[in-house]
Amino acid sequence: MIYKDFTFSRSEYNSVKELSGTNAIINAIKSLILGRNGNFPLTPGAGINIQKYQFEILDDIQLRQIKSDISKQIALYIPSIDNVSISVDKVEDIINGKTVTALGIKVAVSNGADSTEALLLVTKDHEDINIYDEIHN
Repeated sequence: MIYKDFTFSRSEYNSVKELSGTNAIINAIKSLILGRNGNFPLTPGAGINIQKYQFEILDDIQLRQIKSDISKQIALYIPSIDNVSISVDKVEDIINGKTVTALGIKVAVSNGADSTEALLLVTKDHEDINIYDEIHN
């Protein structure tokens, strides 16, 4: 099966940028992580609402819950994907003398000969959620 997704960015030909294969799957998983219930009109239950988690705490129980929520969403909204591996970790760094806590999510997807790994760093600053990603094909 060929998976396709589209982004709001433009291609070199000024048309909507199209993703396919494992890159499209990674993009769909990122949408589930950042989405809230009700964001997607045709699938109102899609999205784990990452904002609801207390990033300051991020204990083992909460990390397991986040991983479970992501896995359930993938099983529900991208059910034909079998080869997905997810790990969720607490990441801490000191920036300008202040300890910053973030959520590190590693998603590996394999679809036949096509495989992609995404390292996602999710930070919360008050109510703003930021996601930084690094994709490896």
